[in-house]
Amino acid sequence: MESKVKENINLIWKVIHDMKLEASEDYFQIGCIGLIKGLKNFDEEKSKPGTYLYYCIKNEILKEINYWDRQKRKRTNELSLDYIYEVDESGNEHNLMEIIPSDIDIEEEVYTNIQIEKLQYVMKRILDKTEYDYLVYKYGLFGNKELGANKASEKVKRSRQMGWNIERRALNKLRWFYKRYPEDIKILDKKIIIK
Repeated sequence: MESKVKENINLIWKVIHDMKLEASEDYFQIGCIGLIKGLKNFDEEKSKPGTYLYYCIKNEILKEINYWDRQKRKRTNELSLDYIYEVDESGNEHNLMEIIPSDIDIEEEVYTNIQIEKLQYVMKRILDKTEYDYLVYKYGLFGNKELGANKASEKVKRSRQMGWNIERRALNKLRWFYKRYPEDIKILDKKIIIK
């Protein structure tokens, strides 16, 4: 096997050259893997060794290139503030940092949004629908308009007194949860019995 690898080692460089890739050690190593796989699976009755090995090397390199392309595409969902979204007629580049007002603390904004998402996550799992809706309507949570106690009670089709009881019960559940699990909201994916 070793002698056959040595005989066909230049075939790897030929494939890299034919694919118009940069002649790098990385592609060479990947090509070696393709060459070894090709030598293991080669059947002399079916094809010529040069042609078969050429395509084994090429396929291995293409597989690796496709893998890294997929990884890059996954990362393109992330957006940097330095992302250039426009180049004007003068050739000036404009990035996202230029359109964000300077008086906004982005880190604080992101932290606040994460805390709001965590609160919503906890509320949806601990409170029943009426309790959740009442708090959302009364306090204007999660982008809703603040309605106050009377309107919130009407929205959940309860009397004002009943609305007050719903709020007290919901806040007690949230207080209990945050005392018991101050940081770990993943515990909500398990079954919790709230007293």
